Amino acid sequence: MALGVGIPQHNEQDQALSLFHARGMIVHLTATETLKSMIIINPQWLINAFGKIIRDRSLHRLDAGEFQHVGLDNDLILAFQKGVASRDLLDYLWSDEPVEFLIDLMKRTMLLSDWGYSNEPSYLIPSLLESGFDVDTVTDTGYKFIFDFSENFLPIGVFLRLVCLCVAHAVRSQENIHGLAEPVLFKNFLSIELESGFILYLREDARCQSIIVTLENEKHAALGLKIVQSMLVKLDADVMGSGLSWVTLLQNETNGGFIAEYDARQQNLAPWYTEEKHGSQKIQSQNINLDAFFDSLS
Repeated sequence: MALGVGIPQHNEQDQALSLFHARGMIVHLTATETLKSMIIINPQWLINAFGKIIRDRSLHRLDAGEFQHVGLDNDLILAFQKGVASRDLLDYLWSDEPVEFLIDLMKRTMLLSDWGYSNEPSYLIPSLLESGFDVDTVTDTGYKFIFDFSENFLPIGVFLRLVCLCVAHAVRSQENIHGLAEPVLFKNFLSIELESGFILYLREDARCQSIIVTLENEKHAALGLKIVQSMLVKLDADVMGSGLSWVTLLQNETNGGFIAEYDARQQNLAPWYTEEKHGSQKIQSQNINLDAFFDSLS
């Protein structure tokens, strides 16, 4: 097609595709070879494909009998109770679609991550979670920091994408460190062991327009802040068009109050900052693909 309109060079073809993608005329992503091989000229097709998986069951019900008939009734229950979709379920729902491409695309847009806590191939899709966590039962112990979006707003989906990135990081760690605890997941809460003994709690407070992060162990506080903040920056750049606006607040262990990140850094506020940590390497999160980003967290 490109040859027919006088664009014979591969670099010129890539530039043309990039321009059409930027103008919303097509969808063409290049993070992986699977994504690069597909050019979507009808974005509605993509919306319809995603809608087969991500749906409001109160409005768009699935026929439980159909899934029982094909032996996927337990898979369906698992998907909507725990947000974990088996590969068999995705193959069935996307029976006429390019499954590998759609999985890869959902990974890159942080709507899906590998789920390495079962023997069968499966994926976490947090937007399927229906149950909320009772915030009144949250423990008040640990080392906390807050991403405060209240000066603007916290868009729907940001928290769940952050959950995706945390789980993806833990699964990649699990390839080298066996026996990590399985995450506890709700639509507004995550408890996860990022690495062996590195336990983190993530909670969305929609009323206060904030995300609260708690770390169990003081020795993981500085690294936990760096990792989760880098994930949020990555999410903002790759998915939200760098349109998010937030203030990072760190808990002062002395009085229990919270101070702005800049002030905490200037004060070398423990356990978040010390003088020797000022020169520590910053995690690269922008202008790199997702795989390279996760490698930088290791």
